Amino acid sequence: MKFSRQELLAVYAIVLAGAPLVSHGVLGYMLPHEIFLQHGVHIHPEWKGAFFSYIPNWFSPTDPKAVEEFFTGNALVPWKLWWTPLAMWSSFLTALAMASVCLTLLLQRHWISNERLSFPLAQIPLELVREKKTSTGRDCRSPESFGSD
Repeated sequence: MKFSRQELLAVYAIVLAGAPLVSHGVLGYMLPHEIFLQHGVHIHPEWKGAFFSYIPNWFSPTDPKAVEEFFTGNALVPWKLWWTPLAMWSSFLTALAMASVCLTLLLQRHWISNERLSFPLAQIPLELVREKKTSTGRDCRSPESFGSD
């Protein structure tokens, strides 16, 4: 099955947008660590007086039963408790992504005009969707063009 140019670009855009969320240090690291402090209070009660006054209520779910079930498993996700922390962290990550885009837009003209950067990562999707023709006029990516040289 051969993908069209639009389908290849759509797949690339989806991977480009979703990769930072599941990459090292975001969802796999952030969710367990934001709720670990609540779990740690049950293990080390002295934490509550030490620094819990500095952590806002929306940082993670605070219900002891939900926190314990998060770490032991075998329970349904209590979405009512997770909506606020997920909304707050999502808004932070969205603002961070938008700041990165804005910074890139500010530096774009200088990078392209003065620095003459080649942007090698941009070459990957461009090569994927570029239609190359062989000397016989056939598309290089078509199966019948393999082994014909």
